[in-house]
Amino acid sequence: MGAELLRLGARSVITINNRADLGSRRLSDGHLLLNMDARALEFPDGEFDIVLGIAVLEHLLDLDRVLAEIFRVLARNGGAYLHGGPLWSCGRGHHVWVQADGVKYEFNANNPVPDWSHLILDRDEMKSCLEERRIPAAHARKIVEWIYDDPRLNR
Repeated sequence: MGAELLRLGARSVITINNRADLGSRRLSDGHLLLNMDARALEFPDGEFDIVLGIAVLEHLLDLDRVLAEIFRVLARNGGAYLHGGPLWSCGRGHHVWVQADGVKYEFNANNPVPDWSHLILDRDEMKSCLEERRIPAAHARKIVEWIYDDPRLNR
């Protein structure tokens, strides 16, 4: 996305993510990735002409606070576009992203969670379902914790 925005004429692109494992780094000329919480943006007032968030709303835990921060960092005539599903919108186990004993379970790769099952199964049923699919109990527990408890997702 950043490369496309630069190609379309953006002077610079800053991407933020609060996942510590991603860290902060330069992705390309004019494109930075910063480890930062959207509830406490580390930018001066009026810094940005545009704030763009694609598939982000389901990850924002305190929407009022995030929107206040976005408004604060926008230039006077700036604009914001935020997209996503603020409710349990993903059919793939609500964006599963779990590592257990060196095995990665991700919503778009190696996802043992049946589509939409997080909407109809409770915690115990989900754990049993995963174990029936031959997922080790410790891994199933971590996946269940991600789906139902992880603090990085908006429920």
